[in-house]
Amino acid sequence: MLDDHSPATGDTEAVADMSADKLLPPDHETSGVQHGFQFPAWIWGAMLGCYAIFFLSVTLATGSGGRAVFAIVVSMLYTAMYFGLATVLSSIKGHEKPSPLAQGRPLQTWTGPMSSSAVAGQVLAIPLALVVFGIGILLIVVIVT
Repeated sequence: MLDDHSPATGDTEAVADMSADKLLPPDHETSGVQHGFQFPAWIWGAMLGCYAIFFLSVTLATGSGGRAVFAIVVSMLYTAMYFGLATVLSSIKGHEKPSPLAQGRPLQTWTGPMSSSAVAGQVLAIPLALVVFGIGILLIVVIVT
């Protein structure tokens, strides 16, 4: 079975290396402390704030019709589900380790360490683009009408 950590049949090197003092690590967190998202709270706040500004500007620009309001409300509900599910799932799994970014250290990723500004740039690129788009639509509507 693929999940079985026993060596394959005929693999004598792996068998020789399997001793009582070299136990395999568990494939899941067992310490009671989870790694979690490892984002500091300000990134989550900035992301949520960007979505709030986007929805406010789009509502002000196009929210006069019933269909537009319906579409905006549905989009707001999807966004609430996104953040709500992340909140619920992170609270279920237990206490998280503090973010290395909040401690002034880089975030270790699969591709190498990332600074706080690099993480913010990657995580906030789309929310900031939505803010620019929403404000742009609002400015166009204000200028045209």
